[in-house]
Amino acid sequence: MSGAGGSGAGAGGAPAGGAGAGGADAGGAGASGAGAAERRGAGAERLRVVSLGVLAAASGMALLAASGWLVTRAAEQPPVLALLAAIVVVRALGLARAFGRYGERLAAHDAAFRQLALLRVDWYRRLVARPPQPSTPAAADLLSRFVTDVDELQHRDVRVRTPALVAVAASLVATALAALILPAAGLVLGGGLLAAGTLVPGVAFLAARSALRRQGAARAALTDELAEAMDAAQQLAVAGRAGERLARIDAASAALARIGRRDAAAAAAAQGLGALVAGATLVAVLAVAVGPVGDGRLEPVWLGALALLALGAFEPVGALPEAAVRAVGVAAAQERLRQAAPPVLATRRAPVAAPPLPGVRRSPAAHGAPPAAAPLAPTAVLPSGRRTTTTQDGALTARGLRHALGGATVLDGAELTLAPGRKVAIVGASGAGKTVLANLLAGLAAPDEGTVSLGGVPLAALDPAAVRGRVRLAGQDAHLFATSIANNVRIGAPGADDAAVGVALRATGLGPWVDALPDGAATLVGEEGLAVSGGQRQRIALARCLVSPAELLLLDEPTAMLDPPAAQALLAQLARASGERGVLLITHERIGLDAFDEVLELRDGRLRPASA
Repeated sequence: MSGAGGSGAGAGGAPAGGAGAGGADAGGAGASGAGAAERRGAGAERLRVVSLGVLAAASGMALLAASGWLVTRAAEQPPVLALLAAIVVVRALGLARAFGRYGERLAAHDAAFRQLALLRVDWYRRLVARPPQPSTPAAADLLSRFVTDVDELQHRDVRVRTPALVAVAASLVATALAALILPAAGLVLGGGLLAAGTLVPGVAFLAARSALRRQGAARAALTDELAEAMDAAQQLAVAGRAGERLARIDAASAALARIGRRDAAAAAAAQGLGALVAGATLVAVLAVAVGPVGDGRLEPVWLGALALLALGAFEPVGALPEAAVRAVGVAAAQERLRQAAPPVLATRRAPVAAPPLPGVRRSPAAHGAPPAAAPLAPTAVLPSGRRTTTTQDGALTARGLRHALGGATVLDGAELTLAPGRKVAIVGASGAGKTVLANLLAGLAAPDEGTVSLGGVPLAALDPAAVRGRVRLAGQDAHLFATSIANNVRIGAPGADDAAVGVALRATGLGPWVDALPDGAATLVGEEGLAVSGGQRQRIALARCLVSPAELLLLDEPTAMLDPPAAQALLAQLARASGERGVLLITHERIGLDAFDEVLELRDGRLRPASA
């Protein structure tokens, strides 16, 4: 995530005019109205799907009942004209069932895919907005949740809610039809449907609950093993540990397979139990109908109609055991996603541009980016409900920071102020906590104690997008995407033109190298930047940071892979290229720091003026 600090989109300007509070309220009302409209649309869509499903199910049951009546009546060999009406009804019901089923499937899957797209976007936004915590799942597990668990949520409507609503409505229709033919048969059929719709899914739910809740964890374990084995394949082979790793992968795969077999066994048992209940209900319906047929109270043709109606009535209910199993899977997926990225409390920003920061005048020549509107003034909603906006000085302030990693305290009361126009360097031994401090200042993690504020407002109370608009971090392990050099730089400012990208690259000392490439800045860097060296990777990340519109830049060990002369030259270039923006340099070397206004040393968890 440290590399992502340079990838957040910079906040753009907004049209002038309109009071901040009123604009924010209007924006909140607009968002609320849009959400209400979206919920109404989803409700109408769900109603359409359920209506089509009920139409298909009712038509299917009526088709079977009419067919039973027709077959029984035909056995009596009446005149053909006496069967004509029944034949027309059977054909009409057959068409209605086919069209209803097709429409229900089409509408259900259309709604599911649309909802799936919204779920993916929503979950990704929640994941990006959440600072990494020690409990954050590993990358492979996050990918598994993003793909498998989010896909599982699409079944919430298609395989859980819709079948349940259709089964309830269809059971009522079937019971009413049977009661019209013979009240006692309607009572028996209703009882059988009730048992099949409650007891059988309940058994399936209980049988699948323990297995499916463990399935997500088992899948994550297998994914982690595979990802780690692929990442470290060469090291494992050299160390002679490949066989051991393969055994672990096989064990994780076998554990997941066992859970899958239990899931299948539970579904099969539920289906078998449902078939038993359906068969018993059919026998009971025929038993209560035989007497009235024998004494003439019910015409024999209705016996065939009741028999086939009883069989058809269990078709919609037969989907409920699978729905119960899916409900367990959906609930488990929802919980895993919530653990990985809980919903972020909404924050609001006034839709007006903030006044420019005092003394800060940016130009393309100064830092390699085209002129951009000042970032929006972040507006926060504090716990008391009072709205507040960052002050115009935009200073990044840390007060009383205390933080521990793995039980060891790395920061113990650290305090720092970085204002626009100031150049501050922090030196310290490896492991002193410099990178931890950078992540806390960028809002990528929350301190155990103390506060980090931007313009007087705690970062926790601000919209993360607004923070990214003013503060950017170029981390040690910045990620390069499998695209061109220019596009990797544009992550810091998507609207930057080729000239701005070129200025930023030259400011980091990459100009001669890029100019020598056949495709220049359009050269592809390969997957994860494998086509460039470690030093080039860091400089591309620096260019990404410089091209951004942020007023405060946090640079974590930008010279770690450079020799002393190259490091000194790069720091001098960065000091010039940053113009009047605030720069915090984190390094373990003390060379090239003459251009910085203040040099601090992080030692024993505290920041002190560096000794000569």
